[in-house]
Amino acid sequence: MSRLRAPFTAALLAALAGTATAGPRVPVQRLVLGPRDASGFTAHTPPSRYTRDTLETHLGDRARQYLGHGVEELVTYAGNVAPGVLDVNIEIYDMASVLGAFGILSCQRRPQSPQVEIGTLGFAAGKAICFIKDRYYVRVEATGRIPKKPDKLLAVARALAGRITEESPLPRLVQAFPSEGRVPRTEAFRPGVVLGQDYLRRAYVASYKVRGVSFELYLIEGENAHDATDRLIRYREAIRWRGRLNASSPKVGEDAFAGRDGYYGPVLFARSGPFIIGAVGRADGRAAALLRQMASWLEQDAKGL
Repeated sequence: MSRLRAPFTAALLAALAGTATAGPRVPVQRLVLGPRDASGFTAHTPPSRYTRDTLETHLGDRARQYLGHGVEELVTYAGNVAPGVLDVNIEIYDMASVLGAFGILSCQRRPQSPQVEIGTLGFAAGKAICFIKDRYYVRVEATGRIPKKPDKLLAVARALAGRITEESPLPRLVQAFPSEGRVPRTEAFRPGVVLGQDYLRRAYVASYKVRGVSFELYLIEGENAHDATDRLIRYREAIRWRGRLNASSPKVGEDAFAGRDGYYGPVLFARSGPFIIGAVGRADGRAAALLRQMASWLEQDAKGL
């Protein structure tokens, strides 16, 4: 696996750290459960620790996704709730920030993933329970036979969540996405390149379905209005080159354009202050109405209302 470029990695970590306040790192010993924590759970391997430099040795190619979201450290260990009853593997990823934790969780879950009331945005995935809390993304997975009732696995996950005292508020900008037509549990943060354009990064995304048409809304924060305008102009020219621009577009924000991307299909994008907002997969009046709601929220938020 090729490593991320050092300058970009440093910039990414600085940006992630600045977007949401995370609590102090929890000492590793607090993250190791014992018999009193969860129905007789016993750790039968000492915790292993992997840093950014060594994560690939444990995760292989999967490490790149975690590195892209700013992971600082992985602590992992195995245990059981009475031999032969339930064997468990625990992975605790220190993602450095609340946004980093949200971002990696949003890559792992699916809209159909069953919700679990553990930590923040807890969900079940196969034989695993996953959740975030503060700067941590946690995965508690049964590695052997699973009892018919998941009570013991849930108890281990709840006990671990209890060891992390800070909570995980959702990233503020997620609130900008209108609720109408939004597919539940599709809100995501993508720190890397989006839409095939190197200058479009760090995007908040959510999936929508309105009257049978599926599409996505995007929100990308620029350094300021001038920077957002520059990126938007570059994307408009990319659409002109690899697709086509419409002669006109619905009224949305500032500098709006609509067209068709040769790969992604219909697109409608505009600027709202220092933000780029857009719809991918739909570029009609319904998409425009949702983007106007998003622009209105951003304007109100900028005013502190």
